[in-house]
Amino acid sequence: MKVKWIALGAAAMIALPLASANAAELRVGFTADALTLDPANHRNRETETIIRNMSDGLLTRDSAMNVVPELAESWSAVNPTTYEFKLRQGVTFHDGSAMTAEDIKFTFDRLIQDGAMGGQTSPRKSLLGPLKEINVIDDHTVHMILKEPWPILPAMLPFQEIVSKAHVEKVGTEGMAGAVNGTGPFKLIDWRRGDSVIMERYDGYYGGATDIAPVGKACVDRVIFKVIPENASRVAALLAGDVHIINSLPTHNVKQVENNPGTQVMAVNGTRSTFIALNNQVAPFDDVRVRHAMAHALDRELIVDKILDGKATLIDGILSPDAFGKNKNLPAYAYDLDRAKTLLAEAGYPDGLDVTLDVDGANKETAEAIGSLLTKAGIRTKVTVSEASSPASWSSSPQTKNPPREAVAGLELRDRNFRWLRGQDLNLRHPNYELEILST
Repeated sequence: MKVKWIALGAAAMIALPLASANAAELRVGFTADALTLDPANHRNRETETIIRNMSDGLLTRDSAMNVVPELAESWSAVNPTTYEFKLRQGVTFHDGSAMTAEDIKFTFDRLIQDGAMGGQTSPRKSLLGPLKEINVIDDHTVHMILKEPWPILPAMLPFQEIVSKAHVEKVGTEGMAGAVNGTGPFKLIDWRRGDSVIMERYDGYYGGATDIAPVGKACVDRVIFKVIPENASRVAALLAGDVHIINSLPTHNVKQVENNPGTQVMAVNGTRSTFIALNNQVAPFDDVRVRHAMAHALDRELIVDKILDGKATLIDGILSPDAFGKNKNLPAYAYDLDRAKTLLAEAGYPDGLDVTLDVDGANKETAEAIGSLLTKAGIRTKVTVSEASSPASWSSSPQTKNPPREAVAGLELRDRNFRWLRGQDLNLRHPNYELEILST
């Protein structure tokens, strides 16, 4: 059964009934709707999950997070700035047209060239670092040319799905938001925005990555992603049998689902870390004492034990333990309420200060716990819930005076400076580095 979307889209835990594998129709209770169905026009995990069922990439990842070939048959480094990709033959888009090297070039040109999407630049451009151009060698071979050596290019390619050049030219950038012609195991039947995304098996599917079993067509006829943002409603739908799988199972519901005779919980090490992202270019967060005060104000063990039911791991820093470039020797900030208050006073806030903590709905409960702890230290915190895409606007605007955001980030298989200093998150970079360091 092709269920790669579980691995790509679930948080650390999902829940499913014991006998869902042979269902002709598979219904997924999902936290959020897609923002778009255009692979090049988003930076959103839930959107990526839905799209990835209909559109494959050159490379993908197995369950151990190893990079393996998907639409590419193989790849190799010709030299430090040139990668060669050999394409699988016999791959077709959902309209039956053959995928060729021209589609690969078109896909990546659209991602990296300024204004290539009807005058718009893809928000995914920064995910491809110094990728400069794509050269077609023959129908089934392309070369990717880098401006400078960047050995993690293959690790970034699973995030980029291939589109049909002819299809994009036919429907245009606006049409791509809802018209899918991918190479994946399922084809789009209907997108009822805010309600559901309905897909059916694509019988012309080439079979997927040969390194990920089972290889072949999807063994369910139909998949429905049902949008159920509320945690309680999503769990209730699972227990009632209205859906077969739910993602982002709240920790306080784990035992309830485990004790239900018809369902089970699948838990894996997550690839996300929860952190507070600050704009350290503006007051009050430009003062390191304020940032340290916030760190000392958080009783992280309490949050893990009481809010997350012990189903999380404390980390020092913002990278998860398996992330590329993780410094395993970072000192921890101990919970120390008195120290937090002292630091605030030293920074010029003896009476405390007011901040807004912006969060997406899936993390509201954790954010409220963080806000309560910060408030006890004198950092009076208002928690606001935004759409999943909303915080990105303030995090990328160079001049905005923005609130901190309790955010959940994916495993970033990039060098540490690239993730935190470059691209969309301009306001979230390390305060001791300038962006220019990346060009040296």
